[in-house]
Amino acid sequence: MNNAPADRIKCPFCGFEFDAASGTAYCGSCPMGKSCRLVRCPNCAYETPAEPRLFAAIKKLRRKR
Repeated sequence: MNNAPADRIKCPFCGFEFDAASGTAYCGSCPMGKSCRLVRCPNCAYETPAEPRLFAAIKKLRRKR
């Protein structure tokens, strides 16, 4: 598993940092499946919207400079 900074998510509720793959591990048991684009914190179970792909791409470009 890649632990690059772009793959890390910080929970806005508890501050726990986790990788994106563990934030979507609960999607298999959810009736919405992967279509909701929510990421769940494995520490406190708070769900937050996933970062839009455009923002992730902009952050990646800014880090290269």
